[in-house]
Amino acid sequence: MGTLLGAYALLAWGRLSRDSWPYHLANLIGASLLAWNSAMVGHTPFLAFNLVWASVGIAGVVRAVRRPRQSR
Repeated sequence: MGTLLGAYALLAWGRLSRDSWPYHLANLIGASLLAWNSAMVGHTPFLAFNLVWASVGIAGVVRAVRRPRQSR
C-alpha cells in the first residue's frame, strides 16, 4: 500500500507525471502486492479489484514506454 500512496503523493507534489512510466509502474507494483496479499487471506473481492488495477498499470506502462521520447 505504501507504493500506491507514495506514487499518489509524488503525483500530487508534481514530482511525477500522470503519463510517466514510473508512476504507472508504482501502481502496477502496489496493486500486484495487494492482489497477492488478498489471495493469501482469501479476500476475493479485493483480489479482483487489485487485478483490474494491476491491468490498468500494465497498460499505462506499455503506453508510456511506447510513446516517442520527445513527448515524455
